[in-house]
Amino acid sequence: MKIIQFGAIWCVNCVYMKNVWEEIAGGFNGMDAEYYDADDNPDEFNKYSIKDIPVFIFFDSGGNEFMRLNGAQSKEELIKIIKENLDK
Repeated sequence: MKIIQFGAIWCVNCVYMKNVWEEIAGGFNGMDAEYYDADDNPDEFNKYSIKDIPVFIFFDSGGNEFMRLNGAQSKEELIKIIKENLDK
């Protein structure tokens, strides 16, 4: 499974989510995680049609998007989603 997080340093919810993400991202084997900042990666934002931030996009092992979460999420909810989908 791969998860891409989109955010920006000037977005309060994005900064919060980036900190939450850093707390949990390393705790799962077999998961690839990337982060893109709006100011530094406009091409990635266009590629994935990102309009609002923060956004988490989840991909299965075949590279197919299977879930997109918009807005701030709780740490517990992210962990639950990861555990339920880690084998994808």
